[in-house]
Amino acid sequence: MINLRKAGLAALVLIFSFTLLNAGVVSADPAPAPIRIAIVIQAVEPLTPTGELVQAVLGAAAGYLNGKPKFEVIPPDRVRDAQHDLGFVITDRSTPRDVSLFAAKVNADAVILFKVAQVALRQVRITAMAFSRVGAAIYNQTSGVISVESEGLVAKTVMRFRDQIIPLL
Repeated sequence: MINLRKAGLAALVLIFSFTLLNAGVVSADPAPAPIRIAIVIQAVEPLTPTGELVQAVLGAAAGYLNGKPKFEVIPPDRVRDAQHDLGFVITDRSTPRDVSLFAAKVNADAVILFKVAQVALRQVRITAMAFSRVGAAIYNQTSGVISVESEGLVAKTVMRFRDQIIPLL
């Protein structure tokens, strides 16, 4: 004989499980893999890639993303080593083929390039570009002239670019 009490309990558990799945409280699928992002800084002379301003740009770009489970920022030393191994650096003039080779080398889903160019003695212009894994450009924007003395404005500009790029990834 079928135990109606146990069958009823099993049915309730089954109904409750499907209710949670449909409501999105419990997921049947494992968590999606994070989007791996390589951030490249192109510093145009006379700026140097190790300069304080360039480090501030990198910090503003990567700081927000590192804490989010949806994103994984590839470490800067791995980005630098990959460019060295490939024999070229990623710049605003890189071909889609170069970007896709670089993305494959660091196993990135997207590449974000920040070009910091000095336009006057204490002024810079920042260009943000984003590329997909296959090298297709998905974002390209240039800021106005920014005073180097205003680190807050530099950080805000980079964060504004970053916030516009994130939904595209």
